[in-house]
Amino acid sequence: LLMAFSDDIIRSVRVGIVVLDEGGRVRTLNPAARSVFALGLVDLEGRRLDDQPAHALRDVLQQVPHVRSTGRVANFPVTAIGESFVDIALVPVRDRNGIPSGDVILLGEDITAREKTRTRLVQSERLAAIGKMAAQITHEIRNPLSSIALNMELFEDEVPFLPTERQGEARSLLQIMSTEVRRLKHITEGYLRLSRLPASQPSPGDV
Repeated sequence: LLMAFSDDIIRSVRVGIVVLDEGGRVRTLNPAARSVFALGLVDLEGRRLDDQPAHALRDVLQQVPHVRSTGRVANFPVTAIGESFVDIALVPVRDRNGIPSGDVILLGEDITAREKTRTRLVQSERLAAIGKMAAQITHEIRNPLSSIALNMELFEDEVPFLPTERQGEARSLLQIMSTEVRRLKHITEGYLRLSRLPASQPSPGDV
């Protein structure tokens, strides 16, 4: 009864479990192992996993003899299997006295969702850093622009004191400069809006 209960637990867990005998052949495996390790629905009991052509587990299975001989666990975090990522471990099976039996357990946990979340977090952090840097650069650009605009106003006040034939050219140049300064200010304001958190928009609602 206890053995049947243990089998039920192993079949129910989402961690992939494959027991390999001393010859590296599959002694038993649970349903989760087929999806986690992309083993398909073929009959694998009594067969070697590394016989599967171009299987992603081949490099992992090469370490089975070492785990069996040393009695030490071998970990293979974030192993790519197809489009999924799996945390894999090779664990030697021990009897009640702690003596290795020769069998090795292949364990695998699908961490694809966790890795995708971590990747999105890293991307968000990079975007936040880029936004912060862009805001700093924008401030550095806006300060001299304000100074240029102020000095242009002062120059415009001096235009009437220029010779008449030079006044038109001076006003034309100042107009071009003013247009470009306004354009740059508009661009920098856009960067600053992107770098700021959006303002909250509270509205009444029925609690």
